[in-house]
Amino acid sequence: MCSSDLLGLTYGDGVTINQVGQQLDYTPVTNKTASTIRFGQAVMVDPTNIVQGNRLSIIPMNASGTYPSKLFLGLVTGDIASNGNGYVEWFGDMLNVNSNYVNLNSETWAVGDILYPDPAHNGGLTHTEPIAPQLKLAVAVIKKISGINVDLTVRSEEHTSELQSLAYLVCRLLLEKK
Repeated sequence: MCSSDLLGLTYGDGVTINQVGQQLDYTPVTNKTASTIRFGQAVMVDPTNIVQGNRLSIIPMNASGTYPSKLFLGLVTGDIASNGNGYVEWFGDMLNVNSNYVNLNSETWAVGDILYPDPAHNGGLTHTEPIAPQLKLAVAVIKKISGINVDLTVRSEEHTSELQSLAYLVCRLLLEKK
């Protein structure tokens, strides 16, 4: 769904809409977990199965400190069923995210809150700044709250470093796996 001042382009999956002018970067992914990954959930590259065909394999983000931050990929742009394909956004606006699927601590969020991957709930988001050894990655800011839906501006610290392009990430992960 797009506001009246945006052009919405639907991807080949028939579900994912790129809101031209607000969303800047999508990465094609595949969900090889046993359950659906929900719209807005934080995901990481699956360290045991990095690439599936021409897509990165993803799992819900584990921010407990078990895995390095370089595996963080972004937030999913729509529900991705088990063995399904979808997209991950790591820079741009994400509208009408159902907070029931991402605010797994039932925190009281406010406009302007910075969100981090939740170390206690894989795939979830929290406004509580994590403490080492948990991963501290600011991934989104809340722009608007309307009932259970939130609008987010997504901006991954991991992907804004000068060495961190998605192509570089895939090459680095594949080389490290050898």
